[in-house]
Amino acid sequence: MDADGIDRGTHDIFIRSRAFRRLTVPHFALLDHKVFDQALRSEYSEVLIEDLWLPFFALSSNLSSRQPHVHRRGMLWQAVRASGSIPGILPPFFTADGDMLVDGAIMNNLPLDQMKELKTGPNVVVSLGSNAPQKYHIDYDRIPGAAELTVAWLNPFGRDRLPKVPSMLQVIAASMLAHRPQDIALGGEDVSVCPQLSNPIGFMDWSRHSEVFSDAYAWTSRWIEERLSENDPGLRAVLGLM
Repeated sequence: MDADGIDRGTHDIFIRSRAFRRLTVPHFALLDHKVFDQALRSEYSEVLIEDLWLPFFALSSNLSSRQPHVHRRGMLWQAVRASGSIPGILPPFFTADGDMLVDGAIMNNLPLDQMKELKTGPNVVVSLGSNAPQKYHIDYDRIPGAAELTVAWLNPFGRDRLPKVPSMLQVIAASMLAHRPQDIALGGEDVSVCPQLSNPIGFMDWSRHSEVFSDAYAWTSRWIEERLSENDPGLRAVLGLM
């Protein structure tokens, strides 16, 4: 798929199907995984990872073995589903062998070691997001209890007076990414690209996927031109200009 096709697929999975907006009875998770699963099946059908035109791997966290789980074979949609099983948001993915898999970011948000086992280099590592500290200026004592929160939600004007505390989804996402590496350890020929977006975007802002696409493309285009003007050896190696 080209970049525009991937953008369309993202829209189909997260916007058209509203896969991450289908709440369910919060026994196994907050979201109805059936909708997400069906959206992934529709996008990837029964394609196997080993039949893809380009080498691919996904990473999930195996809570049964307490080890990272590298997906190199099997159904593509299942690998994507397992690697995106955010604890508490979606139920874990269970394999036929009885392994319980959740989001790979729990153990490794940037799986460079697994990447280098498949391809020594030169590699291009793309990582979205900022490592800058984020402050939350919230009066802890103003966070309402159950009774006060219920009254506020029943009153249309009361919700606006609630403190701007991050949502449950935002807290879970921030917790998963807390061990994000400050510095990306690359090989001598590897290239690290960290596109900066013009406007901050939340973890669940899927409706802005095209904005992320265009911003990252524009930023990276400028970055490539600057690096080439500086005769960057890593980028020249990646582009085959050495």
